Amino acid sequence: MKKFFGIILTVVLACVLTFAAFSAEDTVYVKSGAKDGNGTYSAPYGNLGTALSKVTGDGAKIVILGDYAITSAYHFNEGAGNVTISGSEGGNIILSQNIAFSESKNSNTITIDIPFTLVGDSTYILFGGFNNIVFGNNFSVNAPDGAKLDFYGGIRSNNSPGICESPYSITVNAGTFNVFAGGNLRASSSYYFGSIAAPVSITINGGTFGTAGNFSTSNNKDYDTFSVSGMSILADDATLVINGGTFNTPIYVQGRTFTIAAAACEKSSKVASDRKYYAIDGDIDVTINGGTFNGGMIGAYYTQAAYTTVMRGNFNVNIKGGTFIKGTKVDATQVKAYEGSNAKATIIYSENNITPVRFDVMNGEVNTYKDPLRVSFIGASITEGYTPDTDATRLWDSFPAVFLKIAEDAGYEVIVGNFGVGSGGYLPSTTRYYYDMLAWAMASEESAPDYVFFQMGTNDANGAGGTYGGQLLFEKNYKDMVTTMGELPDTDKVFMTRSFFRSTSTIKADLRSAAVVRPIQDAVADDLAKTDADKYVPVDLFGLTYDAAKDDSLFLTSYGKIHERLHPSKGGYAILGLHCFNAAFNRIYAPEKDYFMNDIYISPNGSMFG
Repeated sequence: MKKFFGIILTVVLACVLTFAAFSAEDTVYVKSGAKDGNGTYSAPYGNLGTALSKVTGDGAKIVILGDYAITSAYHFNEGAGNVTISGSEGGNIILSQNIAFSESKNSNTITIDIPFTLVGDSTYILFGGFNNIVFGNNFSVNAPDGAKLDFYGGIRSNNSPGICESPYSITVNAGTFNVFAGGNLRASSSYYFGSIAAPVSITINGGTFGTAGNFSTSNNKDYDTFSVSGMSILADDATLVINGGTFNTPIYVQGRTFTIAAAACEKSSKVASDRKYYAIDGDIDVTINGGTFNGGMIGAYYTQAAYTTVMRGNFNVNIKGGTFIKGTKVDATQVKAYEGSNAKATIIYSENNITPVRFDVMNGEVNTYKDPLRVSFIGASITEGYTPDTDATRLWDSFPAVFLKIAEDAGYEVIVGNFGVGSGGYLPSTTRYYYDMLAWAMASEESAPDYVFFQMGTNDANGAGGTYGGQLLFEKNYKDMVTTMGELPDTDKVFMTRSFFRSTSTIKADLRSAAVVRPIQDAVADDLAKTDADKYVPVDLFGLTYDAAKDDSLFLTSYGKIHERLHPSKGGYAILGLHCFNAAFNRIYAPEKDYFMNDIYISPNGSMFG
């Protein structure tokens, strides 16, 4: 069988090189600038691409003589079987762009056993493409001007779903890595949300990982580190064995997922189609036999204010050796089995500098602990964190992220999942029907929330207000979604917020939001509160933000403009985050002063504020 791997720098050439039949364990030679010969030592190829197209036998070897600079963009193909790239006579790859192996089609192993020299002071990325990758003893990263190398075992998931369904492994014997991740890189919030849906195994025998001193301990993190999954969902079994190496960074099994914008949620339909892609329910084994650990954290899950879920399978940690910075936490917080499952988090250790966090079994003894408060936010673009403010980001400035920061600053331990989907709604007529979104599958099945906030409905104004059938369906779907979350095993409270003020060019939608959507939300909230007032809690976000909307502080951007009166600015999200915090922790559900009038006057020259 034939299998592709590519070295991609900035773009991928459309050219495809022709394979030639060679016997097993062929060795061919490459020398920069040489006139292409027959690949022998005395007549080497002048192009690495040519060499890769020629070797097709299992155990093929490519030997680079002297310096070989990779500076132009092209796509390499290689034949069946394992291949090793090594050097001789000072063999060295000089790198000035990114490198990527094409997505794996077979189970071959690519061994990189040659030094890299990085040009300049940039950060370059090596993508493994879900191939079996080995960094050999002769691999090293030389960066005289301060450049860095990141490694992702998957792909850059912009044009591909990045779903792996074949087992693969990564072995590191040497090298220096700024970021090391076993799965995908999502370099943009709109890129596909990929999945590792097959067993993955990572073995670290040596090497140096991460940069010391720049890691934030806040849950609202924005830092790439060492992880098994990278930015992919780790949806199958995983094994991490560390025999050596130096780790100047925290280590996580499920890495940070980064912000999931609405476009990413919508296009990741394959991931949303089956639990085998989005449920983190595999069994995970971490064994540490040696190494130096300076990052202060070995965690099951890298949480942040994004699509944060829980891990459902067994999480087994066995620490037999190694040197750990004092106070190192080994954290199993996000390991939470399904109702009725006997999956557990188990740790065996004897190191004094280690503090286990939320393991079910420690050194054979059953442990009891208190979970953090898990809070899931369901909504549309306002929940997601879209804003016209150029200084705002979804990860840091959405109101769920602000809620998290306020809660942390107040001393609460909180895990936040932001499942907002821009243009989302309860009706199929909305641009993004929330029931069809990846966000709903993950929130309703995999987030295990104690508290849930609903802030959605504005996008349903036209549909809900257009026909009586639309109203009925909106009411049904809204109530069904709220009760689905309310009936989850761990849910204590569901906060049902009223859609707040909007003023756009679509006056009909604005009026319908006021005349139809909010009254339906009120009716559903009142109905559910009658069945369980402690669980179903109405929050009048319209009333709480009315004054801020009226004086435009809800919409005033940091650069002094009112771009629109629909999506809050960065400052507006801070207001919303505070109101949600006050609802959750201070039981403030409505403004002290009633903002309603008994008599309402309407004029063509009037305003939405009356």
